[in-house]
This record gives sequence, structure tokens and C-alpha cells, in this order.
Amino acid sequence: MFPMSYTYLPDRTVFRLQGPDTDELLQGIITQDVTKVRVDAPKFAAMLNAQGKLLYDFFLIRIDDNTLLLDCDARHSDALFKKLKMYKLRADVRIEDQSDAWQVHAGWNNPPPNAWPESAIIFTDPRLDTLGWRALTPSDVARASDDAPATTNDYAAHRIACGVPTAADDATERMVVLDLGYDALHAVDFAKGCYVGQEVTARMHYRHVRRKAIFHIESQQPLPAQGTEILAGTSKIGELCSTNGTNGLALLRVEELEKAQAAQTPLSANGIALTATLPAWFTETLAHIRAQAAKAQ
Repeated sequence: MFPMSYTYLPDRTVFRLQGPDTDELLQGIITQDVTKVRVDAPKFAAMLNAQGKLLYDFFLIRIDDNTLLLDCDARHSDALFKKLKMYKLRADVRIEDQSDAWQVHAGWNNPPPNAWPESAIIFTDPRLDTLGWRALTPSDVARASDDAPATTNDYAAHRIACGVPTAADDATERMVVLDLGYDALHAVDFAKGCYVGQEVTARMHYRHVRRKAIFHIESQQPLPAQGTEILAGTSKIGELCSTNGTNGLALLRVEELEKAQAAQTPLSANGIALTATLPAWFTETLAHIRAQAAKAQ
């Protein structure tokens, strides 16, 4: 049995969207099909720009037919709030910051504490089972995290070990949402109607194109800063994303990496030797994309 690990995440903002036009508003501006967000089935979603580049990601938690909670990274909360207000126009939706009313927690290895109140909203992380579970607890309840046996840094290390990127930690304005594997992380619904950035995203999907992907990076020394170039020999094949000590994530060109690995060409970042591994959760998706591309030839 693994030791229980869970922590309070103070870097999250919770918005409440309430009103008869809530679903219609979100349906036209995010990658997820809002109609599939149920009380018992929260979803992961993203907002893109018109070029299909990732802007923000968040979790959607349904309270009732007209009310959703949106759990996002606090570093993006002001910009996301402005975007929501911009798209709202005359829609009958109230958008409120409810961060003072809710605390966000994340846990892994074991189920949530039994002592948590019935009012807590607890669910399996919709991105990936191995990430664990998430919980929103009312702030007027005694903080369940006071005895939490893990820290936010522990959670960051767990996320990176799972090979899962986030918009706030890993994305730049140059990164397309599918390059980060958000389709395999269940954030993109290809059956829904149009939304901002949908044309570019759908084109990549239906043409079976995936030239870049997120890889888990390991080294024997602390990794350099995000954005550092990753070299195969002397050729750039990508860049570092988020790091935690000797582990990190990187966006790499898939074919160039595979050629380098086949030729046993060493990988490095700022002179630090490293290895790159495709996360298990993306292996099947990449194989399927390649199989479909081969059929289309």
C-alpha cells in the first residue's frame, strides 16, 4: 500500500457560471462538449485562440442544469474571466469568482479522507486515472488540508511523473492544443459543433498529423529552466517545459527524437545529459494516429 498523498491547492480559482444560457455560452468557446458535463461526471476542457493555440485549461463541475463551477489555475484567472465576460455579450449568465467559497484539493495513491464532509465534491481526475482524484470542499468547513501529508510541490512532481502538461505550467503562445496531447487527456470533443480554434484542431485530427508531442524527461542533474532548448547532438529537437528537480516535461519533434534514439545520439539541455520517454497515456493515441495516416496514403 502506498502512503496516502493529498494536498490543498491554493493556486486555483473557482468561478461559478449560472443562468439558462450557461451551456450555450461555453459550448461555442471551449474544446469540451458541455452537454456531457454531468453532476456525477466533471470534465477537463480548454480554451483556444483562433489559431488553435492553447490559452487556458480548467475543470468543469456541474451543480445543476443552469450552474457550473469552473476550476482554473489562478495565474490565468484574470485573463480567463475577461475572456468569459467578452464572449458573454447578452447571454443570460452570471459569472462570479467563488474562490472564497471553495477550496481545491488533489490526491493520489489512496482514496480521499473519510472525514471529509458530504458537501465536498470529489471526483476522479478526468484527464488520467493515475493522476488520482480532485475535490472541492466548502470553505466554511474546517480545512481538510491542515493535516494533509503532501505539499503542492509533491503534487507537481506527481503530475510531471505522470507526463501530464498544463496550460499554466507548460504551454507557450506557440503551442497547439493537440501537440500537448489534450485529446488523449479527454479535453477535446471532436463530435461537437464549432468553437474558437476548432478548424485548426479538427484539421490536425482528421489529417492524422502529430509532429510534436509531450515527453517525460529525466537526468542525473537538476534540469535547467523552462524554455531551454533540447538538443540531439547539435540539432534542436524541442524545448523544456515544466521541471521538478531531475524530472520534467518537454515538447519534442517526434520523428527527430526517434531518429536520434535509433542512432544513439545523446540528448542534452544546457550541456546536461537527459533521456526522453513518451508518456504511457499517449502511446496508444500516437500509434492510432500513425496507423490512420498510413491507411490514408
